[in-house]
Amino acid sequence: PVFVCVGGEGPAFEKDVLYRSAHCNDMTELAPQVGALMFAVEHRFYGYSMPNVTNLSTGNLERFLSSQQAVADLKQFRIWAMGKYKIDVEAKWVTYGGSYPGMVSSYARLLHPHLFHAAVASSAPVRAQVDFQGYLNVLGQSLAVADYDVGGSPTCLSVMSNGHDEIGKLLKTDDGKRSLEKKFGLCGENPLDDKWNIAQWVGFGVIPVSGQSNDPTCKGYACDIAKMCKDLIDSAAAKGAFGALEEVAAKELQDSEEECKDITYSLDWGESLEVTNWVRVWQFQTCKEFGFYQTCVEGSGCPFTKGYSTVDFQLDPCVKLFNISAAQVYENVEATNRYYGSDTPNSTRVLWV
Repeated sequence: PVFVCVGGEGPAFEKDVLYRSAHCNDMTELAPQVGALMFAVEHRFYGYSMPNVTNLSTGNLERFLSSQQAVADLKQFRIWAMGKYKIDVEAKWVTYGGSYPGMVSSYARLLHPHLFHAAVASSAPVRAQVDFQGYLNVLGQSLAVADYDVGGSPTCLSVMSNGHDEIGKLLKTDDGKRSLEKKFGLCGENPLDDKWNIAQWVGFGVIPVSGQSNDPTCKGYACDIAKMCKDLIDSAAAKGAFGALEEVAAKELQDSEEECKDITYSLDWGESLEVTNWVRVWQFQTCKEFGFYQTCVEGSGCPFTKGYSTVDFQLDPCVKLFNISAAQVYENVEATNRYYGSDTPNSTRVLWV
């Protein structure tokens, strides 16, 4: 058989794909057992195979960046590899991927079942959606999970949630905002007077949470859920939930060697106007195809400060960077679901795990 590790929103792993891969580890473990030939195919515009690294203009992205183009590239790669490596025409091709690459893996099987025998889609959404509230809900649940090497605990989730609730209360007054700016070392004059700055700071947690990678072998401070939870719980025993967030955030800032933490939203999207800024690439795909905006709203299971990181906040870059309106984003996501089948794709031999 032939196994293909499908690329996504980052560079391919070079030779690392032969023995470990964030998206295709099942593939690398199974391949020696069945004598499979392995390939890793990088996604257009991500990593070293960008068509033009100096031109990420909207026009260029419109022409060449889409999941449909990625599937077409996989098809063309298969045709090329068959001749280049003289692969038996009876060999079965299986695609692998995780998250967005998992989606592309499933699409290859859906659109070209005569070329790809099966597909594995790990942690891959089946349906595109604008408001991807479930993402941070699951992240919150993960902080409470101690089993399966996740490293969380109910106490950890409680500290994280309660600390962010306290931040939410302080954000309701000017005095509270000034206090937060001082305690968390935020840059600039009164940055929390801007609602988008607030959303950028609290919507994904005032300290980094390694929800997707969560590598237990990492070496940095609070670099996975287990280490972060230990630091939070130890600190909360003496300083409470809010004090624990403050202390961990201070250590993160110290390690960054920055004098203060910059949460200026306008600076971020302003830099993304530059046609060489790689951040534009995935942002464009969310606006043009998928949405997947990880909101943190009132009444959700998000463990951070709720009510600021809304759909409106996350749709704003679509207008500013690509002139794609909110209404167009919703239409684009619906078109994606119609094309691929949404919750009921018309495909077989796709393993969603």
